[in-house]
This record gives sequence, C-alpha cells and structure tokens, in this order.
Amino acid sequence: MAVGILKQELLRQDVSESAITDSVLDKLFRVTSKQDGDNIIADIKWIDENSPRLDLEKVTEIFGKDLYKIISKLKDSDEFLNLLVLYGGQYIPIVQLNRSNFKSAFVIKYRQVTHSPELSFLNARNALGYIWKPTGGDIEVHGVNLGKAGSQHFRASAPDGTVLTDLIMFDAISGIESTQNNMAQITPRWASLYTKFSNNLGPLSVRLSLIPDARPIMIPAIAALLTSVAVLGTGIALQLADTLGQAGPSEPRLENIALHSSGAVIAMLLLLPSLFLLALVRRDEHGVASSLLRYPRYAIAGAAVAAISSAIPAAFSTDSSLTIKIWSAALIVSLAVLILVSRHWYRIEQLQKDSRNNRWNQDIIRGGPGASW
Repeated sequence: MAVGILKQELLRQDVSESAITDSVLDKLFRVTSKQDGDNIIADIKWIDENSPRLDLEKVTEIFGKDLYKIISKLKDSDEFLNLLVLYGGQYIPIVQLNRSNFKSAFVIKYRQVTHSPELSFLNARNALGYIWKPTGGDIEVHGVNLGKAGSQHFRASAPDGTVLTDLIMFDAISGIESTQNNMAQITPRWASLYTKFSNNLGPLSVRLSLIPDARPIMIPAIAALLTSVAVLGTGIALQLADTLGQAGPSEPRLENIALHSSGAVIAMLLLLPSLFLLALVRRDEHGVASSLLRYPRYAIAGAAVAAISSAIPAAFSTDSSLTIKIWSAALIVSLAVLILVSRHWYRIEQLQKDSRNNRWNQDIIRGGPGASW
C-alpha cells in the first residue's frame, strides 16, 4: 500500500511509468518495511542540512542510483521525501473496507513488528549493583492506539529467552504512568492492555518490564563455579595442612603440582572451560535476553579466566610460590563470582515469583481513584 502511494506521487509529478523500474519499487519497499534499517530519516535529514554541498556518491548510496536519478528530477522533491520519511518511520497499514460486508460491530486487528525496540537498561557504572540486585529491563513501545476513543487493544509478546513481569501505560510526553482507566492482562510470554475512552486523550505509550529466563545460563555457570571452588579450595587446604602439619608428604601438595605437573589436576582444570562455555555462549539467543544477562556473563567470564590461569603452574612447572599465589587469587575470584551469580539468580527467581503471585493471569485494573472496568 505504501509503495503504491509513493509510486502514485511519482506519477503525479510526471515521472514516466518506464522510469519506475523494479529496482526502484524494491528500494521503496525496503524503506517502508524498514529492511534498510531505521536510518532513512536521519539520512534524509542529512541531505536536507547539507544540500548546498552534497556528496553525490553519498546520496546515491542512500537512495540507490535509479531512485536518486528520479528524485533529482522531481518538480517537488520535498513532498516526495516527506512521504518517504513518513512511511519509513511510522507507517501503519492502510486498508479500504466495504462497510456493507460487515455487521454493525466488528473488530479490525493489525500487528506492528518492532525490529529495534528501545531497551531501557543500565550503564557500566552500576554493573555490580545490577548483578547483586537485578531489576530487569524495560522495553518502551510508542505510537500505539490506546489513547484513541473507543475500545482499543494492545498485545505484545516477550522476546525469546525473557519473561514478562509487568506492563503499564504511560504518557508519551511526560513519561509518567497514566492515571486513565485501563485493564492489563499479563502472562510470562505475552501481555495485553485494553482501553475504552469516550474521547481521544492524546498519545499514550506502553512499557514492558522483562527479566531473563536465567536457568539455562545459571545452572551450568554455578556447576562450573562450584567445581572451581572445590578443586582450588581443596588444593590450598592441603597445601596449608602440609605446610603447618608435622606429618605428610615431604613437599607440600601445590609445590608437588608445580614440580611434577600432575596430569590429573591439569585435566580437571582444563575441563572447566567447557562448563563455563555452556553459560557464556548461547546459540540463537535473542538480543534483548543477551542484554539482560550481559553483566552476569562478564563476571562468569572473569571466573573462567581465573580457573584457566590456575592450570598454568601445573602445565609449565612454575615456581611453587607463584603456584600458591595464582591458586589463591583464582579461588577468591571464583568464590566471589559464585556468591554474586547465586544472589543474582535468587533475585531473578524472586521477581518471577512476585509476578506469578500478583500479576500473572489476572485482570489488573489501573487508573485514578475508583478505577473500574
């Protein structure tokens, strides 16, 4: 539909039918379906701001050779570019319906696929705080029809690997939660909002709260961390016992490892990376889920490096004092990450439990005083 409107605009400005080639139509389709990404608006604004000193090669790259050739010859190129911006940035399908084919009441449904949702997240400065007390992330969806008069319905599905914990409607201008009556239905995989206003109330947006489905990551991570702590802790404990005790081997255990390169210990330490990889690498993981698990993964990766480094003394027969220092540092890192990751998982499970008890599979009525549905 959008491509047809753009084509009609070109014909209205006396562009010949033969000039509108398949490559031109394909480019218009890619823009309106956002297959060229979301940069078309920024690119057109760049052209507008730099029109006296345009780089022909850059403009041709943006529009394609055939489409640029047509635009450059239009009588009113601004009108066409404005349409291109409109359909490239906020196009909603336009469908003509014959009223005689419907009863007095009917429902029209459409779906908008958001390729690049705005994920409200956190920065590196509070990474440790997020691991210790995770809050999840928010996805904001703008341009919905909830503020319009009549019965309106919004539904969203959670990205793969995430769980929905809440859904609210907020004022698109102030960003504050709306006090207008609405009803929400929330499940782990999808959520809906319903409104029925008598008048148009202006733009309203939706904020989806998400947490990651952490179990596929946390179970192998904690298994690897427990193995690391057990191996490293046992080695250091035996080292202390041999050093302080009267009886025992002629040389402390870790010094034996350094001097004689225990193959069994090396094999065990080198086995740990495969366990860590199960937590660090997930095939076909959704970008939103990956973002929510970013900082716990950083911590797990640090513990993996520490565990691998503890095999270096045994592999290369380094000085015994260096072996003790490396193993002690690796144990401290592994233990700290084990505590952080376990706490993170516990908090994620608590958030999920709270949603299960208070929000999931319920009709949640929100709004001002005396809100009803």
